[in-house]
Amino acid sequence: MPAPLAGLRALDLTGAPGYLCGRLLADLGALVIKVEPPGGDAGRALAPRYRAPDGREHGLYWHATNAGKLGVTLALEHAEAPRLLADVAARADFVLDSFPPDSAAARLVAEVAAARPALVHTSVTPFGDRPPGRALHADDIVIAAMGGSMYLCGDEDRPPLRLPLWQAFCHAGAEAAVGTLLAHLARGRSGRGQHVVVSAQAAMVWTLMNAQAFPVLHGDYLRRSGPFVGSRGVRRRMVFPCADGHVSLLLMGAQGSPSTRALMGWMDEHGMLPAWLRAWPWEQWEPGWAMEASPAAQAEMARIEEAVAAWWRRSRPSPTSPPTRSSPSASTSGRSTTRRSAGRCATPGRSRASPPRRWRSRAGHPSPASTTPACTASCAATTRTRSGARASSDPWRSRPTRRSRSRT
Repeated sequence: MPAPLAGLRALDLTGAPGYLCGRLLADLGALVIKVEPPGGDAGRALAPRYRAPDGREHGLYWHATNAGKLGVTLALEHAEAPRLLADVAARADFVLDSFPPDSAAARLVAEVAAARPALVHTSVTPFGDRPPGRALHADDIVIAAMGGSMYLCGDEDRPPLRLPLWQAFCHAGAEAAVGTLLAHLARGRSGRGQHVVVSAQAAMVWTLMNAQAFPVLHGDYLRRSGPFVGSRGVRRRMVFPCADGHVSLLLMGAQGSPSTRALMGWMDEHGMLPAWLRAWPWEQWEPGWAMEASPAAQAEMARIEEAVAAWWRRSRPSPTSPPTRSSPSASTSGRSTTRRSAGRCATPGRSRASPPRRWRSRAGHPSPASTTPACTASCAATTRTRSGARASSDPWRSRPTRRSRSRT
């Protein structure tokens, strides 16, 4: 059975905010060519990095989000760049970029895409392509803050925290892939391409989940509260310290009672279940998830959480001697899950001050010659022009495709 996008081709000119879009298209079977400037993408230097035996450092984020792609090097500012780019794009079904909307590179890509009405052109931007956002620049931390997730991350008496390792870039790239596929679906019906514009800030708002509705439905909003979650009058622990780190779970009754009962059974097997919790009516217990709770219900919940916290502090799950019940990181342990950010936009109605700082690269990133064969297998097949731009006579022939598809 062929891959969903087998036979289709994508030209990827994105930077760090859009890398994941091309990676997902490649995973779905498309032939993706990554275009880098001379000297390599600035995103190659993003941490975490791996130091190779030759002493050069390689950014793991770059390799993870560009795996499965071929690669060429092209200086877009060179006089021959428009012709070379148009030649390569003439046989592409998708063109991806993340240039600032008012930049010369963005205008060049737009002109190339406009020459082919059936092409799907996807642009990943920090704040969209409409004023005033189109003129603003941002890196991952600014997008995370403006998207709202940082409002909830951290302790209430300390500044907000950013989720680590380029989460805003990943959300933007994933949304770009979804938009690209929807435009491809529409093209299959109409024969016409579209220009898909992704706002990284809007993509991060999705991470807020149901918390966006709290002011409207409950008259209150979630607050930054460290290992707890809740709003007015509710404080429920979601992160518990254990013997070798931390575990994230939410104790639940009613619909969550089966997994909570499994956790209580595990505690009982190790002799750490208090007698008063043995006959607890979990099926009827639900003191309020993240809304207002009575003082008695809050005190009751805190007492239960203290008993569970005492268990976790003495528990050290071991792969060599597993407990008779499932691991506390599994679904049977009180609805264990990775912690997700939820809350409202960090700056509702707040006027913008000075534009966020431009995302800058670090010096000393590896050159395209250090690219692994799995990521950019066609680099060795390219030829260097006198200007320093590298171009292949036919980069699409760097590896065979399962089938070709004519575009109208």
